[in-house]
Amino acid sequence: MTLCAVMNVQAQTIQVGQKFWDGYELYIVQEIRLGTIVYMTTKHGAELTLEKIAGKQGEYKLIPSRQADECPFGAEYGWKVKHIMQEGENFLAIRKPNGDVTSRNVRRCR
Repeated sequence: MTLCAVMNVQAQTIQVGQKFWDGYELYIVQEIRLGTIVYMTTKHGAELTLEKIAGKQGEYKLIPSRQADECPFGAEYGWKVKHIMQEGENFLAIRKPNGDVTSRNVRRCR
């Protein structure tokens, strides 16, 4: 995942119906509220909610979900998330406040 920071990457737009696999759960984008809030769920009830960062293509931040008690992936709310494409694969790169990418790999499924 840290290779994303140094390789040729392009920012992408998240869309309803897209699927992301984190190695344990399949997250499906259920809705995009107000054009800026991306809401994803898994069949086991896990949730992931992102808020688009204005003026930054493909950049989001983690925000609390409807039912989630804690932030997923060992991250914290407010951490930045970048939706990028690298060599034909789509990823969510979750970044710590110091800019490092977390070790959790969240890949978009086709």
